Amino acid sequence: RKTRKIWFILDGGKQIPTGTADLEQAEKALADYTLGRVRSRSGPATPENISCGDVLMRYADEYAPTVADPARIGYAIEALLGFWDELPVSSISGQTCRRYVAYRNRAAGTTRRELGVLRAAVNYSHREGWITRNVGMVLPDKPEPRDRWLTRDEAARLIRAARSDPRSRHVAWVVL
Repeated sequence: RKTRKIWFILDGGKQIPTGTADLEQAEKALADYTLGRVRSRSGPATPENISCGDVLMRYADEYAPTVADPARIGYAIEALLGFWDELPVSSISGQTCRRYVAYRNRAAGTTRRELGVLRAAVNYSHREGWITRNVGMVLPDKPEPRDRWLTRDEAARLIRAARSDPRSRHVAWVVL
C-alpha cells in the first residue's frame, strides 16, 4: 500500500493537515492558518481555522431554537459531533461525507438528513459572517420512497387479530 506524505501544522498539540506534500503549498496553508487565527479573534475565520463542532454548536444555540422542531436538529447534531467535532470545516468533502455514512452505519435517509443539518450549519455560519467562504457538501443520494401498502390478506389478518382481543378492537376501525 502506497502512502502519501503530507505536511501538518502543529498548534498546541493539535495536528492540522495541510493536504499537500509540497513545501511551498504547505507554507501557504500555514500562512492562511495563521491569518485565520488572527481573524477569528476579530472577525470571520477561514474554513481551515474553525471546527465543524464550533459551527454546529453555534447553529444549535442561535438558529435551532427558532424552528418548529429544534429537537430534531439536536438529535442530528448529537450524531454529527461524534465524527465531525474536531475536524475543520475545510475537511468537508465527498470523501469525508462518505466516511461519515460508513461511520454511522444507518439508513441512507438518516445520514442524508444529518449531513443536511451540517450543510445548513455551514451555510448559516457563512451567511452570519463567521466563516470567510462556504465549502461544498456532498450528500448521499436520496433513497427511494417507501411504496408498499398492505395486501388484502395482510389487512384481513390484522383486523382479525385486533378483533380477537377486546382491548384492541378500536384498532380494527383504524385499519379499516
